[in-house]
Amino acid sequence: MRAPEMEQDMALPILTIMCGSAPQHIANSHGDYMDWFQSGVGDRVELIPWDILRDQTQPSLGDFAGVLITGTPASLTQPEPWMEVAVECIRDAAETETPLLGVCFGHQLVGCAFGAPTIVSEGVGEHGSLPIELSPCGIVDPLFSGMPKSFDVHLTHFDKVDEEAVIYSNGLRVLASSSHTPVQALAGGDFI
Repeated sequence: MRAPEMEQDMALPILTIMCGSAPQHIANSHGDYMDWFQSGVGDRVELIPWDILRDQTQPSLGDFAGVLITGTPASLTQPEPWMEVAVECIRDAAETETPLLGVCFGHQLVGCAFGAPTIVSEGVGEHGSLPIELSPCGIVDPLFSGMPKSFDVHLTHFDKVDEEAVIYSNGLRVLASSSHTPVQALAGGDFI
């Protein structure tokens, strides 16, 4: 992408797919998912929410510089109709080369869109600030540019992307893992 095109794209907002709300006790103290992401980007980028649970009509991706997918208390191991709408949006983003970042549940949706299902984690999942380690692919991926090979992240999940399916899935690569979860971050193609 040439510089003028990139500058023009950065003027576009980011579509933020809201897959649910943070648990009430957390939202009371720290705000909801949209608050977290807007705080992270500040006023540099406009985030436009799409409440996919209430409205399953996908906005035109051409109106956005990229797509962000939030977490949710829901689980892909218990599918709901809106989840397939989100998976189709990911596939559309891949086809149109629209940059997309899936966070937590959003990352699991990315795996699903590329053929790697989500499964229930063994034990109690992971909770808290825990170390993850970048894979060789993660070290060179722009998403983790400038990050150390190992660092702590805050996470809470009971499910995980099936690591055996990632190995055989078209276009997926593992970017980071932890001692309990082999797929903490993944990428699909050059834009997802």
